[in-house]
Amino acid sequence: MLKLTMGLVAVALSGLLINAAADGVASVPQPLMAWIAFAPWLAASTVLRPKAAFALGLLMGLAYFVPGRWAGVGPPLLAISDPVWTGHLWTLGLSLTYALPFAVFGWIDSKWLRRSLPAALEPLARAAILATLGGVLWTPFPLTPAILIVDHTPMIQLAEFGGETLAFWLMLLPSATLAQLFVADDWTGFGKSLAVGLVLLSAAALFGEQRVRQVDAAAARHEPVSVMALQLSLTPNTMAGSLTALRTGGRTSAAELTRNALADDPSCLLAVWPELPIQPERIDFVCRRAPYLAARLQTPLLMHCNQSDERRSGAAWLFRPDEPVPKKHHKSALVPLYETDLWRGLLRLEEGTPGTVMHLNPDVRVIPSICYESHSHRHIRAGSAAGGNLIAQLSNFTVFGGAVVDRVDLATTRMLAVEYRLPVVRSVNGETAGWIDAVGRLRELTTDHSAAGGCAEVQLPNLDPTLFAKAGPWVAWLPGLFAIGLAWGWRRRSAFSQP
Repeated sequence: MLKLTMGLVAVALSGLLINAAADGVASVPQPLMAWIAFAPWLAASTVLRPKAAFALGLLMGLAYFVPGRWAGVGPPLLAISDPVWTGHLWTLGLSLTYALPFAVFGWIDSKWLRRSLPAALEPLARAAILATLGGVLWTPFPLTPAILIVDHTPMIQLAEFGGETLAFWLMLLPSATLAQLFVADDWTGFGKSLAVGLVLLSAAALFGEQRVRQVDAAAARHEPVSVMALQLSLTPNTMAGSLTALRTGGRTSAAELTRNALADDPSCLLAVWPELPIQPERIDFVCRRAPYLAARLQTPLLMHCNQSDERRSGAAWLFRPDEPVPKKHHKSALVPLYETDLWRGLLRLEEGTPGTVMHLNPDVRVIPSICYESHSHRHIRAGSAAGGNLIAQLSNFTVFGGAVVDRVDLATTRMLAVEYRLPVVRSVNGETAGWIDAVGRLRELTTDHSAAGGCAEVQLPNLDPTLFAKAGPWVAWLPGLFAIGLAWGWRRRSAFSQP
């Protein structure tokens, strides 16, 4: 009973620390907390049997995910649920997918991993197993707690090799090392594990600083490109005229915000509008007006369209002033349950082909990404392989409850920019529009959450596709396979050394 009580206290403390680091959950996030947040839970888990460790891990996962994020997953599920209680059950079920990696880790750790390695290497292996489970087990919105450290730019640069999973491994290492303090047989064992952790973290920081300088130098060799981001605050009942109106001196409609931004920066090469939450027939009207707007503004417009005479799909259309037929991309990654046919999705969209690249000119090749597509490595990887060198993100977060999901998506997009070394221009119906460079640094369009539009210079490093882009999702298995190989090798060594 004492072990169980201490375990619950440890989970509560870890949950408090990890959510104190979360932008959108904490009013003033403290991302440094993320580096040590899981130490209490990892320490408490070391004394439990497999079933108890599994249960405690499940509670840890829920303590990490549910605060704040429950309100993000819930609204779209409630919208397609009748009676409402079924929506709450689906929300709980999807929340459990984020808790499952922690639970499975607890069982593996107790059953096989514990005491299988010397104290100096055990934190490394524990962090690797948990990171791999977080990277390979299915979740509706692929993400790990590693997104909490995106403000620590040098420390996420390894993501170009192993994706978010590798950054998660690095983030977990201090927690796993501190947990070792409570189980090490002596101070010597803890000192060795601490030394290993400090060496690896220092090496990652030094590499990250050097890599940031290299990417910046590559970007400086090319002329920057000015691209417009747009931030709106629309509801499903917003009238189409509030988007397309072009009044003299006007500063409120999307078209007027675009016109004013282009007047401030005539070199702006592209205007990106966000995904729209308004009624489909009103989207039809906006898209019918788009050729006229592009001609008036004399700038290409990348917009969300979903016309009724097209197949039922979300789409990004590129309207050029001098071309009567727009270039089209149909959304290739759909929100599970909400946009798909599984169960009774509200929208039931048809999935498009991933990897569309829209050529503005020979030097600027845009990968359009409609909201959830930014969570689809299949789409971004295909676009990178096809020569895309700039991601244009069109997003809408009103259906997901606003701020928390908005901030989570922003963090995952910053990690995405590092994974593929591609800058991102981000237009949203929400509060996080702006520009992200190829090392994950953010420049927000505005900080007051109001409707705004602006152009900014985006540096295109034009690097070759990263190892992560070439290798594919299987690289998420590498930390776990490394830990298994380490444990197996140590056991073999121990067996041979015995008389």
